[in-house]
Amino acid sequence: MTEQTPQINSFALDTREDLVINAVEIFDTIKQSLMVLDKDLNVVLANASFYKTFQVNREETEGVVIYNIGNGQWNIDKLKILLEQIIPESKQVNDYEVTHTFDHIGERVMLLNAREILRQDNRQEVILLAIEDITYKKYLENQARNAETQINEILENLVGSAERYSGGTAPQIASKKKA
Repeated sequence: MTEQTPQINSFALDTREDLVINAVEIFDTIKQSLMVLDKDLNVVLANASFYKTFQVNREETEGVVIYNIGNGQWNIDKLKILLEQIIPESKQVNDYEVTHTFDHIGERVMLLNAREILRQDNRQEVILLAIEDITYKKYLENQARNAETQINEILENLVGSAERYSGGTAPQIASKKKA
């Protein structure tokens, strides 16, 4: 019987600095837009997806109060309610929908998830804000609703026409359609 040597977790051997670099790289790889805000709502960090989606850059974002990003384009009433009232009270929120028109990218429908996180090193609270742009999904849902409405109108017109020309058999067709 041979004794197995325990596997060593390579992350355990990394320095704190290496772990921070790894965490930032992971954060930057996530497809969903992410931001970390300090207790005063200054942007500590945002990921590449945020910069790409909302067409802003690091220099004009990090260290800035979230409401002032993009020349005040993030000064959104529903966002203020989320960050200043809901999060301090409940500590987390999922699927908070916000619609806003931005100067460069137009109207966006966003689902926000937010969590208050207590950092272990200095006990400072930060807010992790995840932003999913669901504009296109909402557009497709609206298109599907419109198509369904149009199909129903066409069917009703067909049934009405059939009633006029059938001499009484169309009502049976209409009742089958509604069943």
